Amino acid sequence: MMAFVLIYFLLSYLLSPNINDFRATSKIIGIMQNGLFMYLAYYTIAHSPKINNEFLSQSLFLITMLFLVHNMNLLGIRPSNLFDYEWLRDGTAIFRISTNKDLFIKFINYQVIGMNALYGICFYLSKVCLDRKKVILYSIVALQLVLTSGARQAIFGYLIIVILRCFVLNNQNLKIQNLIQKTKYLIIVCVAVFLLLQILPLLGINYLTDTLSAGDRGREILLAMGMDLFGEYPIFGTGIGGFNHTYPGMLYPHNIIVEILCECGIVGFIILLSVLIFHSRYNKITLLHLASNNSFIFLIVAALGIRVMVSDDLMTSIGLFSAVIACTHRYQQPQYYV
Repeated sequence: MMAFVLIYFLLSYLLSPNINDFRATSKIIGIMQNGLFMYLAYYTIAHSPKINNEFLSQSLFLITMLFLVHNMNLLGIRPSNLFDYEWLRDGTAIFRISTNKDLFIKFINYQVIGMNALYGICFYLSKVCLDRKKVILYSIVALQLVLTSGARQAIFGYLIIVILRCFVLNNQNLKIQNLIQKTKYLIIVCVAVFLLLQILPLLGINYLTDTLSAGDRGREILLAMGMDLFGEYPIFGTGIGGFNHTYPGMLYPHNIIVEILCECGIVGFIILLSVLIFHSRYNKITLLHLASNNSFIFLIVAALGIRVMVSDDLMTSIGLFSAVIACTHRYQQPQYYV
């Protein structure tokens, strides 16, 4: 299935008018390399008995902290206090404007910090058996790191992942037949999210509430551009790299669905969606599907899904296909289904 996905993207590039475009060539190379590498990585994480989810989470938290220290030294700035959640985002914005953008993306991208912290808590919470004290500890560490990063998708992703694990991927809650009891859980979650959004501005975190109230005009414009391009080439799209080729300087529309539609057309979208549907039905994937190491696949896929819906292009978004196909491979039967 993964080979089929990669072959499709390769054909979409070879048959497109963008084949001589440098960005398109770089993009297809990135899709092929990252798609294969991420497949192998997620297969190892999901099926190797030697992979310890908690150790993986600790490693990601440590890497994130080291990355923060690196950014402090590189930018020459420091947070004013423990609850200063604006320093990194503001500091990287200044650096991004004044220097090479590629350097910014590779070395001081605040989104890398936020997503690593999100994946850290995600891998621990994906375990079936959790230690309550460690859940609290790791959740606090992850929350502090994602807030410090200033990456909005990581912060919203953190809330979604924690809510999914506590109120959806919870066997006791799923067995509750009483509608009133389920409604109570839903109300508690809604109130908690509402209170958090009220508290964040008091801590100086305004970019989240500003996004909720006014939206993200930059991404909204890119999405509109992508849909306009899809409207012009609805059947087969413009080919890999077509978005950048049509709008020089605009690399991608920041949404995997819009990107596939405008570069692969409705035909490509249906083909790729059919691959995921066929794979899911063949492997009998359910919401509580567990990998060979007893990890909830849905949590890992949800964290990736949050990222690809608001950021990155297919060179990174290909990881969503890699994770779904690799983690649910039938080579070793999952131990548990609901």
